[in-house]
Amino acid sequence: MHEQQQDIMQQTEEHRRFLEEQFRLLKAAEEAVGLPGKRLESLVEAVQPHLQARWGAFEQGAAPPSGNRSSETPVTVAAGTSQPVPPIYRGSSKKEKHDFMDSYAISTRRIKALNQGTQASIFVMPLSACIEQSTMVRICGFELFKDERDVTEREWKNYFLSAHIPDHTVYKTLEREVKSLCMNIELQDAESRLSRLMADYTLSWID
Repeated sequence: MHEQQQDIMQQTEEHRRFLEEQFRLLKAAEEAVGLPGKRLESLVEAVQPHLQARWGAFEQGAAPPSGNRSSETPVTVAAGTSQPVPPIYRGSSKKEKHDFMDSYAISTRRIKALNQGTQASIFVMPLSACIEQSTMVRICGFELFKDERDVTEREWKNYFLSAHIPDHTVYKTLEREVKSLCMNIELQDAESRLSRLMADYTLSWID
């Protein structure tokens, strides 16, 4: 009986030592695994300021726009390679004035459309800035009889709009052009035929 108790105590002691050895090995393994992790954390803490300095501006730029941006003053852009280019007037006849006014109106409409779709405000060139210098000197000296600096934007607008005043001497030419108009029957639908006829008629009296 006494010998059995001794055997049990001996087995218990051996089992305890075995558990202690296993615990020691697990502890050593845990420390070995945790060491690279601590080194990695230290490395991240060391380079974090450099990362913030390099990418901080990028993160601010990529942030979603706030509600305060709508109250900012828009930037005025005078010209650019991607902006509509205003026409330059170099003519002297009514037809050349018509062509210039049409091109200027198209450029103005494009700029207004861009201003509605962006926060930037694109500057519309005044008429006085769209006239060739030699043409400007001729008009001011021989038609308006004023110095270039004294001609207002309203006067320039009236100068070009005067091309719409009808000339009674060309009525015979207009009558001849109207008689030559005919409906294009090659177009299949009536709406297209009428639109083409109206377009030809408009060209006859504009020219």
